[in-house]
Amino acid sequence: MSLKPLLTALVCCMIIISCSKDKSGAIPENKCDYIKGMVSFNYLGEPADWTNITYDNEGRVATVSGGGSDLCIYKYTKTTIEARSTDINGEKNTTIYNLDKQGRIVKASDNSEFRYNNEGYLVVYKSPVTNNGEQVGLANNTFTYENGNLVKIHVQNGTVDGSKITFTYYDKPVQELMGYNSPLMMVIGLRNERMLIQAGFFGKTSRNLMKTYRYDDEYPRDDVKYEYDSKGRISMMTNYKVVYNCD
Repeated sequence: MSLKPLLTALVCCMIIISCSKDKSGAIPENKCDYIKGMVSFNYLGEPADWTNITYDNEGRVATVSGGGSDLCIYKYTKTTIEARSTDINGEKNTTIYNLDKQGRIVKASDNSEFRYNNEGYLVVYKSPVTNNGEQVGLANNTFTYENGNLVKIHVQNGTVDGSKITFTYYDKPVQELMGYNSPLMMVIGLRNERMLIQAGFFGKTSRNLMKTYRYDDEYPRDDVKYEYDSKGRISMMTNYKVVYNCD
């Protein structure tokens, strides 16, 4: 075997390994590790709300539901995601998300825009600003990363300098909880969008487990605490219980 084919084979192998290591937002291989529910608790420690999750044959979120008429149904194509939702009072809404060639959301029908850097991380999110129910502009959210983790979000609404949210992390690899423990949820706060974070539709996720978040300097730091089950999976996150498919 000549040297050139051998080098070519080695390079291809290295590329495959590199891609597998950089894989972000991976859907669990074991269907028992799919999260089927998130239970939130009030300040008295009592269950306050339940979110139910189902998946399609490719492991993508198919439906998300809660109390009353609350339901969101997702439909996927190569270039779009359609989220048809009905809120708790029965009001209906449809949002269309446009995808780039890497399968990341770059624009939504509510005029939101998303930009990514060369490493695949979300760096700019332009979110709608409304006044009395009418859109009046876009807020510019920018993201700063260090060592593969999102460490700061800077929100700037027009000429008004907004909040700065900073994050720290545990020395543990991230276990994604349907966006509930993602720093991106601080600005991508709507539940139906948040459900798309884990699968990488908003780019690569932070590599470590979020420990704290803090709004500006004058606010106290919020700690995120976790408990684990016998399989090493997160079973509790501050104010949330995680229910897996085979529990």
